[in-house]
Amino acid sequence: MEILAGLIVFIIPALIMPAFGFDVMLMLLSATNMAVIVLCLTTRVVFPRTIPTNKEDDSKLARLSIGAMAIYFFGLNGTWAFLAIVGAHLNLSPAETGAAFSTSLLFGALGSLAAIFFSGRAKLATILSISFLGFMLFVGLISAATGFCLYFSALCIFNVVWNLSLPFTMNVTSAVDDNGRFTALNPAAQTLGGALGPLPAGTMLATVGPAAVYAQLLPGIFLAFALYLIISRQCHAGFQ
Repeated sequence: MEILAGLIVFIIPALIMPAFGFDVMLMLLSATNMAVIVLCLTTRVVFPRTIPTNKEDDSKLARLSIGAMAIYFFGLNGTWAFLAIVGAHLNLSPAETGAAFSTSLLFGALGSLAAIFFSGRAKLATILSISFLGFMLFVGLISAATGFCLYFSALCIFNVVWNLSLPFTMNVTSAVDDNGRFTALNPAAQTLGGALGPLPAGTMLATVGPAAVYAQLLPGIFLAFALYLIISRQCHAGFQ
């Protein structure tokens, strides 16, 4: 999916919109969204449970995991939403910024592959620790960036660790969700956190500068990861 998204982000601005116009681009995006909806409606999702649990306790843990997801995306999107502005601050051209975004999405697929490899092999605490260190590396690189190379490297790190950690965080909800009700709320929590995140980040960007964009990233991710670890330790189903 990340590879497909990266290709779409690259192809649409560079080829489709100049040749066919903005209306055709919107029609293409709408058709893509409709195709995804149809595929989701025809896909049967099963939530396996192997060990009986205390439903009341797990319901509370599932609600807490949804809150953790919202906090996670609050921190993530507060940074992601303004990375193009950071690129402009570094005097990068729109073409360079677009290339960095689209290509870094392709590199983000490495995070998904890593998640597949580590699934069942590594504990949740290990994965989240690696991811947090990755986000710290991102902040260090983007803060030190003076041109395209470090900027692009930072975006690649961001997408890799995002895609590495996301399946494991969503799996925490599944582990404490008896019938899939709360797992289905993960996208809503991501949307809510992602929508609220840019509000304080934008204010800080206007008053302090680009460095302020990262001020809520690490605290938000740290709090979300801490909540996930607390939930996993209390999970009756047993969680690595």
